[in-house]
Amino acid sequence: GVHAPSTPGDEDQGQSDWTVETWVYSGNTADDSGSLVPKRMGGRVGFNLGLRNGVPFVSYHTSRGTLVEQAAASPVPNAAWTHVAATWSSASRTLTLLVDGVAEFRRTFAFDAQDYAPATGIGSYYLGRHNGAGEGFTALYIDDVRIWTQALTQQQIDRNRSRLVPAGSAGLFRHFRFDDGGMSIEDFAHPGWENFTRY
Repeated sequence: GVHAPSTPGDEDQGQSDWTVETWVYSGNTADDSGSLVPKRMGGRVGFNLGLRNGVPFVSYHTSRGTLVEQAAASPVPNAAWTHVAATWSSASRTLTLLVDGVAEFRRTFAFDAQDYAPATGIGSYYLGRHNGAGEGFTALYIDDVRIWTQALTQQQIDRNRSRLVPAGSAGLFRHFRFDDGGMSIEDFAHPGWENFTRY
């Protein structure tokens, strides 16, 4: 996978709330498994939006190392662009996975639950990554990757998934549109940044 550039301050962001979203195109869903947009913190994962044999999933580790993972009911269609997104709201203790703007899965933890919240801390962000044997992408593309430091609502995600999001939008942490040309990508959350020299 590609390690998304970030400042030391960015890597140390707690991100108690988050949204991660991307468009994905799979030419062979049965063979596409791995992380689309993960945040990794050593041996733990702060969030991981991915596919497993074409089926969207979201996962994370808690601060105690417990893996929490939920998946959609079916794979994304072959040879078609699909929008996938996941959110975590600390206020409502809710993990949500969305496909094409529709809530595919929602899990809310009880107010007295223990060991449920995503781990926070220093970490690195990636675009595309396989995590071991049995994973890999054979015919997969991603586009318009957005990472937010807040939990967007289903309505916000559905309304804006096909629109350009203005730079400086509240909570927009990273935005890779892949439409800037050349062999590098620009972070449109911070227009004008020289990605590999200014981070």
